[in-house]
Amino acid sequence: MTHIVSLFLLALFLLSAGCITSTPVADSREPEIQVTSSGEILFEEQTTTQENILSFFKERQITRDQTIFILVPSDPSERNTQVMRSLVATLKRAGYGRTVFTTHRKAVSNLKGENTKVPH
Repeated sequence: MTHIVSLFLLALFLLSAGCITSTPVADSREPEIQVTSSGEILFEEQTTTQENILSFFKERQITRDQTIFILVPSDPSERNTQVMRSLVATLKRAGYGRTVFTTHRKAVSNLKGENTKVPH
């Protein structure tokens, strides 16, 4: 009986020990395009056109099943919706159907009753 308990504890220890080695992932983030309030399109901090986005994706082997994040200004009045719609249409025609509009996120901490904005 003590051998069974010892084996059980050994198995439990081995299962809870976790991985000793792992393969690092170079960049697990999904691709992100930025559309500025002036309608400028940025990919990897480089100004580009809608047509060139597709060549960037091909060069970087971004597959059509990946989600494409499109970073837009937080203030809705600053968003260039014409460029946003046109960009999504270009991506959809090329087979990139998983697009998500996103904005910069803010973290707010409540310290001693005061709201403190944390830079992102």
